[in-house]
Amino acid sequence: MAFFASAMALLQSIITAIGVALGVMGCINLFEGFQSDNPANKSQGFKQAISGAGIILAAQTLIPLITI
Repeated sequence: MAFFASAMALLQSIITAIGVALGVMGCINLFEGFQSDNPANKSQGFKQAISGAGIILAAQTLIPLITI
């Protein structure tokens, strides 16, 4: 059972790291869009940042429910 718990903790960390990376990429795209006044970059950056936050939220709330 300890192996399963440690595997779920590792999975939660990996998924959270993916969400953080997506959020950072989204913020970079958003700032580039503001710098060059490009609405397409702004839209893409905002969508990526919100998606990263959603992935982090899902990883932090749903994976602990699996381990029960």
